[in-house]
Amino acid sequence: SSVLPAMDIKSDISISGVVEPTVKAACSATRNNRIGVIATSATIKSGIYGRAIRSINPNIKVVGKACPMFVPLVENGYTAPDCVPARYIAQEYLEIMKKEDVDTLILGCTHYPHLTELISDIMGEGVTLVSSGAELAKYALNTLSYSDDTANREERESLELYCTDSVELFSENVERFLGNNINAQISKCSLKL
Repeated sequence: SSVLPAMDIKSDISISGVVEPTVKAACSATRNNRIGVIATSATIKSGIYGRAIRSINPNIKVVGKACPMFVPLVENGYTAPDCVPARYIAQEYLEIMKKEDVDTLILGCTHYPHLTELISDIMGEGVTLVSSGAELAKYALNTLSYSDDTANREERESLELYCTDSVELFSENVERFLGNNINAQISKCSLKL
């Protein structure tokens, strides 16, 4: 399967992919069995979200759309709902989702939640947005909450982050979005689909 299962590598390390918790949330949220996925071009081409959704419910129609311009918009601060270039690009990208009457939309890139207000405004009140990052965070919190190893820790942990693009640009965005009080080690990795 292309969905990374949760598994223990060592007794103190747990790994989970972002896709599984995201599609479970989306499949639970849909009322009309029409889920949209917006993500990077590589993610959409991989078809990973569609396969995972159909493995849960083969009756769900999945509509995917690559939204490559969302990343530079977010990275350059063009996220306000009244931002003319952001609105124009978002309307163009989301047109297919509206035509296909999706009632649940997966934000399949960590940048996209910064456009939530704009996307919600365009899609309308009846559409549930599911953030892949938020769903993974909920899964991690739930997993860590049940772990005896993490329950009584008082020491401050460091954060290890990996990116597939510029480490410098990613570092700037980590500081912009999380603050500079984060003890983070950032490394570059290659993406293999």
